Amino acid sequence: MVRLEWSDMYRTDIGIVDEQHQQLFSMINAIAQTLEAGDVEPEEVEKALDGLVEYAGQHFVDEEREMVLCHVDSRHQKLQRMEHSSFVYDVGQLRSYANDGGDSLADQYEEILQFTASWLIYHTLRTDQKMAMQVHAIEQGKSPEEAYEYSETHPLSPAIYHEVIEAVVHLW
Repeated sequence: MVRLEWSDMYRTDIGIVDEQHQQLFSMINAIAQTLEAGDVEPEEVEKALDGLVEYAGQHFVDEEREMVLCHVDSRHQKLQRMEHSSFVYDVGQLRSYANDGGDSLADQYEEILQFTASWLIYHTLRTDQKMAMQVHAIEQGKSPEEAYEYSETHPLSPAIYHEVIEAVVHLW
């Protein structure tokens, strides 16, 4: 079962972004705990998933606003918006298939939760880290274009690669 543990590798050092990421981790863990307890009440899990998706949507709005306020390059902003929209669509599609009569309801919820956790890990460690690089470079005087180029050519921390690869494997 999915278990997310917050660590420094997820930090962007952008206050609201890190706070909301930690809350998303907590929400995913709470749903996983409910599923692990067994005897799942579909209404309870559906309500929790609704809350998770709603909170993620607000997080996306806040994150996109932060990028605008910090003058992050429009190319990165476009990528972020596309990934955020894709997440909302994909979770909606997974949820619409949850009652297709195939796997047990608990297994279907676990699949949705695994997707959500994997997507969040990948997005946080890859896309959001590149956003953070840009924000911090802009704060240090680089232009948005220079900050974007820096984030695209500067390698991310080697410590995150295992987690990113695992997330991608689960997403596929």
